[in-house]
Amino acid sequence: MDAKVTGGEDYIHIEMSDVLVDKETSREILMLVSDALRKHGGSRILIEAGRPEKDLTLSDIFFLGMDFEKALRGMSIAFVVDASTIGPEEEHFETVASNRGIWIKFFQDVQSAKQWLAANRAKG
Repeated sequence: MDAKVTGGEDYIHIEMSDVLVDKETSREILMLVSDALRKHGGSRILIEAGRPEKDLTLSDIFFLGMDFEKALRGMSIAFVVDASTIGPEEEHFETVASNRGIWIKFFQDVQSAKQWLAANRAKG
């Protein structure tokens, strides 16, 4: 997984390419986000992932939520992905995260993601 991390005033920006999202890479992404938060601070993250390939079950997503809760509680995370990759799994992930105090939302474009992050400043 290739990733570029930049810190900004309003949010941390992570750009990833060639991502296969499975249990292992999900934990790698969690570590990448955790490291970025330690380095740059803040509570809002914008992740651009293009068109990720997915290999996660709904059960995997549920249990990954527990891992994410420990490191990201109170964070707002916007994922920007190709529209064709947004489906029931992403909606389930948003719900699982929300139940654990993490605000996650999937978007098709960067501008909408930035607007959502700006509106979620009070939560972070």
